[in-house]
Amino acid sequence: MIPGMLNPTPLSPAIRRRVLRCAATLAILGAATLACRSGTAPAPPSAPRPDFIRSYVGQAAFLRYRGDQKQWAVDGKAAERQSGGCDVAVEVKDASFQKGVVELRLESLGLPRMEGKRSQCGRLQPAIVLRITGFRPDEPAAAVTSVVGRLLLTPEALLAAHGIKFDLPAVKEQPLVADRSSVGKVPEMRLAQEVTRWPRKLLWVEPAYADPSRKVRHEGEVEVVAIVGSDGRMRETQIQTSLIEAHQRHLQRAFSLWRFEPARRGNQAVGARVTEKTVLRIY
Repeated sequence: MIPGMLNPTPLSPAIRRRVLRCAATLAILGAATLACRSGTAPAPPSAPRPDFIRSYVGQAAFLRYRGDQKQWAVDGKAAERQSGGCDVAVEVKDASFQKGVVELRLESLGLPRMEGKRSQCGRLQPAIVLRITGFRPDEPAAAVTSVVGRLLLTPEALLAAHGIKFDLPAVKEQPLVADRSSVGKVPEMRLAQEVTRWPRKLLWVEPAYADPSRKVRHEGEVEVVAIVGSDGRMRETQIQTSLIEAHQRHLQRAFSLWRFEPARRGNQAVGARVTEKTVLRIY
């Protein structure tokens, strides 16, 4: 104790708690006063943003305009004004959204084809990095995905961009499909006799696979048996040509993007078993 000072009387626990509460209140009021004097209010804690962009990973789609560029950076405000003749089928391998920039790492699957239409590309790139800039760090997810959707298209959107309407909703199962072979199930062969129009390709992909060793160069025809559902999508694809597993996986991803006008029994769309051929290019 300092000489000359009186020995203070100890505070009771109840009074000590009251003093501490008053001190805390004065501290809060002081911070609010400083904020008012500076013209800014204390910012509330920001909630963590959902990692919505990761939902693109694993999706197959079509990159428009610049599929033969290894890297492509575009301002999001200019996305709808882009042009170019190289559309390419891709799978999204990685996706991020940081500091207002979307970055998509894409693997090429091949070139899209439609009747009378083909992509005009230079050298096909096995991997592409697409960066879309110009967003705010807190940009709403819907605004970001809207811009991404102008550059990375679903099969339906690509067909629409070329003036071809395809609006059939996806269905999960085909309980009965038409089979015009001589070795199919009896109900399926009977249905085939009632089919008035068989499936017609609207959009397909000419698959191209980049050999990791860069030593293999090959081009050959591949045959596949599949069901084209009443929704115009391929399912249960069985590759008949002998291929290594990596090439089969590549083809299966490309087949997921094919779209057909489905078979019809009169005015009714029905599933049908088909045999298709395509050319696999290994580069």
